[in-house]
Amino acid sequence: MTNFIEKLNSLSIRPLKGEYSDSSLNLLDKLKELGAVDDYVAFIEKFSVTSVFDKEVKFYGLEASPTSDEGKELLEVLFAVCDDSNNDLIRINETYSGQLPEGMLIIGEVTGNNLLCLSLSVESSGKVYVWNRDSLSNDKSCYLAANSFLDFIESLQEEDVDESPQTKPQLQSYSLSDDLKAKAAEFLKKQKK
Repeated sequence: MTNFIEKLNSLSIRPLKGEYSDSSLNLLDKLKELGAVDDYVAFIEKFSVTSVFDKEVKFYGLEASPTSDEGKELLEVLFAVCDDSNNDLIRINETYSGQLPEGMLIIGEVTGNNLLCLSLSVESSGKVYVWNRDSLSNDKSCYLAANSFLDFIESLQEEDVDESPQTKPQLQSYSLSDDLKAKAAEFLKKQKK
């Protein structure tokens, strides 16, 4: 487990500014109850508060989400305990519980307002996905980022380091939600005036 700690420290991980109550034990109990994989639980044991990076951190997903740059995603935050409900792992999962694909646990956020999820389902347990919240519910909305949480951590790199994958992921099919289509049409209509 020391390897992922060194990796994250080399990317200048630090706690998100703010006040934190001591509820990390409740978080660990909740994660174990949900069936989170041991690697992720070990991460939360070490980084028990919501964390950000002092450097821009990128990764290349195994599948390209529609908002990525040929598979490249910028990691904004990794959720854990936080008094701000918008950055608290349990509360953000409660907020999106009605929209979140079944068997997914939100663990972070990437650029483009997409969320990073850890699969808790039996068939894909431990895999990390980028969840595109603007996708229609019956279309593909989750894009594979890594086959395990440790693989995900290993794939993280500084933004200025040019280490693109040997094979770039292919963009999957994508459809805009009706809400997003309506907002875009409204915006264009205002621009024509």
